[in-house]
Amino acid sequence: QFLEHGADGICAIDSIGPTLKIDIEKAKPVMESSDGYGWLTGAAIKPIALRVNADIAKGHPGLRNLYGSGGCMNPDDAIEYLMAGAMGVGLCSAPILKGMDYVTEMCYKLSARLAELGYNSIEEVYRKALPNFRGTELFRKYDFHFEPFKEDGSKKCVNCQKCVKACSYDARVLNFPEMTVDTDLCRCCGLCVQVCPTGALTATYKPEDEEDVKLAKLSYDFYGLVDEWNKDLPWINSPDK
Repeated sequence: QFLEHGADGICAIDSIGPTLKIDIEKAKPVMESSDGYGWLTGAAIKPIALRVNADIAKGHPGLRNLYGSGGCMNPDDAIEYLMAGAMGVGLCSAPILKGMDYVTEMCYKLSARLAELGYNSIEEVYRKALPNFRGTELFRKYDFHFEPFKEDGSKKCVNCQKCVKACSYDARVLNFPEMTVDTDLCRCCGLCVQVCPTGALTATYKPEDEEDVKLAKLSYDFYGLVDEWNKDLPWINSPDK
């Protein structure tokens, strides 16, 4: 709607809200506004802000004046915004917390990080992720790979048990150097792989099977129903919201 009314650029999203925080010692809202509500900024809103930037970029391929704002705290955050479709990225919380010199520092670190990833300029990384949005939901089971030792014979797994503790389904057991997984209990969420500090536990996707196809169809139908329900929600469709 902004573009339809003549805007030549968009900044998204800066903050979200209204939000609420309660001081439990005083039993009152932290914010002193009339209704006790405020607006949320900083690192917590980055996933939402990224999604909004990607939606705008995908919906308006010719719009270059898209400025990402919300939760950019380090060079990797900035690169995420650029890959999602923003041509510029704003900083606010980061320099407030770390000082204005951090802006210059981050620019240098951004250049170094881009080079490390194989990019020579912001232009090369701009909208890089957009062609890789799947369009359809992926349903595949994981094929887990456990390497307790490195090639030189030293330990790769440090037996920290983080993968076991992270599994809320009690599917994984580690008796070093052996690891077992109960495939009937495992939900293939992948959290065990993410918390492994050494990369001893990894996973790849198994080939698609009939159950995966069935689940994908059920998920597609479910989100279709959600879209239909949302059309009837006044706070989503009201023009003044």
